[in-house]
Amino acid sequence: MSVLLVTGASRGFGAEIVEKALAAGHSVVATVRHRGMVPDVGEHLLPVAVDVLDEAQAAAAVEAAVRRFGRIDVVVNNAGRGLLSAVKEAGDAAAGLSSTPTSSAPPLGANVPYRSKFR
Repeated sequence: MSVLLVTGASRGFGAEIVEKALAAGHSVVATVRHRGMVPDVGEHLLPVAVDVLDEAQAAAAVEAAVRRFGRIDVVVNNAGRGLLSAVKEAGDAAAGLSSTPTSSAPPLGANVPYRSKFR
């Protein structure tokens, strides 16, 4: 079975992916904003509180995954935010169009040092 790291796992697609993966027998590291957002329901689930924009927290989540499960096979980079408005109506700042780019990519980059070890 595979080990998945799923960001944004507390609700929506992330929660569904976690539920289906666990039901299929996979192990899951579920990153959430606050630890209590996902119950720790067994040995195959590791909930980790992570601000995905914080590279140190993302790296710590990857390290926790490798400590617990020995590897990461799949990263589901699902964390994000919604804009319930047209970009034109919301304005640049609300739409995330500021001059300071942000991304939920650190979990992908944090996984890089471990990828070659498991090939």
